[in-house]
Amino acid sequence: MLINPYHGSIPKDEAGAVSEIVIVISESNLISLAGKRKYLLRVGKKIEHLHPLDFLKVVAVSKPLLDHLRNIQKSSVKWRAFVSGISKGFEEASNKEKFGDEVAIFAEGLQYSKDELLKITRKKDWDSFVRFVLANAKNLNEDQSLSSSQKKQTTDQMQESGLGK
Repeated sequence: MLINPYHGSIPKDEAGAVSEIVIVISESNLISLAGKRKYLLRVGKKIEHLHPLDFLKVVAVSKPLLDHLRNIQKSSVKWRAFVSGISKGFEEASNKEKFGDEVAIFAEGLQYSKDELLKITRKKDWDSFVRFVLANAKNLNEDQSLSSSQKKQTTDQMQESGLGK
């Protein structure tokens, strides 16, 4: 079962696992990455309950992680594997009744086009979804993340819509 996004902040250990996965994939060449497969699966197991929107939120609010994701995107092999991994979570989440509401709140919280993301969501084109997030990420400073007021606003929106319970 996936946890709904925006139950407050994502625990540091889970955000750290997301960071570790993205950084290891980005910084490893394909040969060394093959040797790190078991390690990545072990780290991924710790966050398999994490909603894919929360996974992407961790990346989308971090300039270094966005840069790492852009590096992953440069390798078709790494990109396909990354998207394949996150697509499993998206498939499960997209079958839930309120997934469109979750995507809308995700888009608003990160200042993305809600209509564009919902259009991609309806097609279940998770590659395009991740590419959209990457292409539309705001220019962030090295340590910038969502402000407290943005997090609170997003959490409040989630609770008002019945998703934050």
